[in-house]
Amino acid sequence: MWFLLFLSFGILILRATPEQIEKDKAFIENEIKPNVIYIDSFKKISKKLPSDIEFYTWRGEQYLKHYPDQKALIDSQIKQDLIWQLGVEYLHRGNSIPYELKPTHANIDWGNNYVISVLRDNQFEYYTSCNKRYLGNNSSWSGSYIGFAESLLIGVLPFLFVSFKRMIKKYKNMRRK
Repeated sequence: MWFLLFLSFGILILRATPEQIEKDKAFIENEIKPNVIYIDSFKKISKKLPSDIEFYTWRGEQYLKHYPDQKALIDSQIKQDLIWQLGVEYLHRGNSIPYELKPTHANIDWGNNYVISVLRDNQFEYYTSCNKRYLGNNSSWSGSYIGFAESLLIGVLPFLFVSFKRMIKKYKNMRRK
């Protein structure tokens, strides 16, 4: 029964993979890419990265269908509320880089690079311009096969433990004779 439970769990992991891969692609295409295109085109035209006000004004126009109050963008608490409302944070200064990225992105030239941070379900996913990389869920078949193998291993462990325990008991009984 225990093994069948974890075998079923592993099969569910494999069955959900194609749908999750498509969701990941759509997320990147719909939530990350528009921000990157805007920032890169702004940088190409203006020869600088957009300021917070310029980025969040554009994002508010695109997603909220109105301009956020530019004075509010200067107030840090109101800006945080707007970031949550828009679902994205634009990071272009070294002191605001997320903790998860600090070890690998400590020496970035912040005059030319930026990070887009998007909250997806219960975790943050990132795009970093310095290496043009998306850091997030990235579901794949190889990850699903690993999940399937892990669920099988968990399903088999109790049987291996019981078998190992019996072998030890048998060995101890043989030594007593």
